[in-house]
Amino acid sequence: MPTRIAITDRNFADEVLGAPRTVIVHFHGSRCPLCRRVAAALRVLAAELPETVRLASVDIRSCRSLVRRLGIVMVPTLIIFVRGVERLRLRGVFRLDELRSTVRRLSAGPSVESGQRGAG
Repeated sequence: MPTRIAITDRNFADEVLGAPRTVIVHFHGSRCPLCRRVAAALRVLAAELPETVRLASVDIRSCRSLVRRLGIVMVPTLIIFVRGVERLRLRGVFRLDELRSTVRRLSAGPSVESGQRGAG
């Protein structure tokens, strides 16, 4: 299974909602420097937690229907899905250690949360 998959309007349901484990969906823009920073942090996290996490990437210009349907209003935005259920949204930048502990906690338990971080 690839470490990171490109999500489209067509494969979102199968690759994210149908996934048996935690999927972090990264909504990004090609010209967004903060998005590149977030992508680098996500690669580190995926390497540390290969059995727990799968990364998915959504280019907001290529998947406008999905972006509208999910209410994405800024990039970078992360949505963490656990076994197909949205558990958390993060907007802007974040600390890797905070994301790591959040992913571990969400992957283990059933509570629903929301969060925002300023884009700085």
